[in-house]
Amino acid sequence: MTTEKEIQQWNRFYASFEKLMRIPDIRLVRELAGVDVEGKAALVLGCGNGRHTIYLGQRGWHVVAVDYSEEALHKLRVWAEKERVQSHIVTMRVDLKAPNVPLFNDFGGKFDLVLAWSVLDYFTDEEVLQLLEWLPSVCTVDAQQLIIWVRGEKDRIHNPLFDSSDGFMKTEKRNQNDWRSIFGRSAHWMEPVIDERWETFGQFNEHYYLIRSVLK
Repeated sequence: MTTEKEIQQWNRFYASFEKLMRIPDIRLVRELAGVDVEGKAALVLGCGNGRHTIYLGQRGWHVVAVDYSEEALHKLRVWAEKERVQSHIVTMRVDLKAPNVPLFNDFGGKFDLVLAWSVLDYFTDEEVLQLLEWLPSVCTVDAQQLIIWVRGEKDRIHNPLFDSSDGFMKTEKRNQNDWRSIFGRSAHWMEPVIDERWETFGQFNEHYYLIRSVLK
C-alpha cells in the first residue's frame, strides 16, 4: 500500500514541473509502430502527467490511464482537452500496490495492451507479482502485450529534480534473472522477452530493461 506521504510527494512533483516529460519515449513509439489500433484499448499504469496516454489517444487507442497522484491526473486531463483527445481517455485514481478491482468492473476483458513505463521500479517483488496476477482479469484473451520499462541493476539514481534523502526515489534494481523469476511465479504470463538498453545522460550511463510478455 502506498503511503499518504509518498502520494503527496508525487503531487508536489507534478505540481512543480509543469513541462516535464511532454514527449513520448521513442522506444515506445517504435514498439507500437504499425500496430492496428482500430477498436483497441490500452491500460496505462502509473500514467503520470500523460505523455504516453496522450500519444496513444492521438493514435486512436481507447485509453484508461491510472495513477495515485491526483495532481498528475489533473495535468493529464487538461492536456487531453488541449489536444482534443479527451474522448479517447478515461482517468482513474488508483493505488496499484493495492489494486481496487471493483473500480475496474466495467473494464473486465477490455485491454489489448498494458503499459507500465518507469513504474514497477517502485514495487517490491510481491507487489509486482500481485499486479501480474490481477491484470489478466482486465485483459482481452489475446491481449497484444504487456510492455514494461524499468531501471536495470547497473543504473544509478542521479536526477537532481528529486530529493531522495527520505527514500522517495528508492527503487528496486533487478537483473534479468530477477524479472524472469517473478514472471515464472505467475500463472498467467509467458516468459518475458527482455532487451537491455543503455542511455547516456550527461556524464552518467543509465541502464534499463524493456520487457514484453503476452498471456499464456
